[in-house]
Amino acid sequence: MNQYFKATIDTSVDQLLGIVPIAVIVFCVLKYPVLSEIAAEVTKVKRLVLVRFFVGTMVIVMLSTLWSYVEHLQWQHRIENNLFLQTKGCITDYQVVGPKPETRLVAFRVNGVDFQFSSIDSGPFFKGGGEQDNVISNGLCVAIDYLSDGSRHRILKILLL
Repeated sequence: MNQYFKATIDTSVDQLLGIVPIAVIVFCVLKYPVLSEIAAEVTKVKRLVLVRFFVGTMVIVMLSTLWSYVEHLQWQHRIENNLFLQTKGCITDYQVVGPKPETRLVAFRVNGVDFQFSSIDSGPFFKGGGEQDNVISNGLCVAIDYLSDGSRHRILKILLL
């Protein structure tokens, strides 16, 4: 068996370092009103509106970063505890259903399990090897480890049989 793909899930706390400068900037904007007053003069927007918009945007960015980190921790937990699924068989019903080559959407089936991925998917899961990828095709026999979130199967590993 040849390993064709294996997801790498990063759960290091380093992912959260991006929050630090955002928190410092928000602190400075709130602590030193002169900064936001200068920005308000330049943009011709009321200071209070500008500060609310800025702080709200930064809070959303921070929460998004935290959410992503927690999601990675959950994936890692499921992998470490063997809470993923496996299937073996040959690929059938392979089709490219994407609207454009740069955003190709691929679907296929292995042993009754449907898989779908896009070249623009986020996360560490299989996204295909680009337009030149001709490895994944009908008739190819594979073993696939995957996580299922109910509506979608996310590919962790592909072994060529």
